[in-house]
Amino acid sequence: MVVMDAASGKVIASMPIGAGVGPVAWDADSKTILFSSGDGILSLFHQKSADEYEDLGPVRTQPGAKTMLLRPVAGRGYSGSSSPSIASCAMTSDTAADL
Repeated sequence: MVVMDAASGKVIASMPIGAGVGPVAWDADSKTILFSSGDGILSLFHQKSADEYEDLGPVRTQPGAKTMLLRPVAGRGYSGSSSPSIASCAMTSDTAADL
């Protein structure tokens, strides 16, 4: 993930995400950015301020699980694949938990 200042082009933050990234989602209430990747990683970051981002750590899903659903009202993100399991994570302003 790379965050840049739109006016100056200056890089504000750069953090690793999973390989083969697919959907990206933003939860404005929790200020959480989610990246779903084909390698089975859901990367989560918290926006602490306009210039500061915190890596909340990866959530393991399944390889090929790029499909993602964000339910901001419930504070949850979901990622699924063609296998019968679904990964779910709770989103808060200070942590992400595997369920």
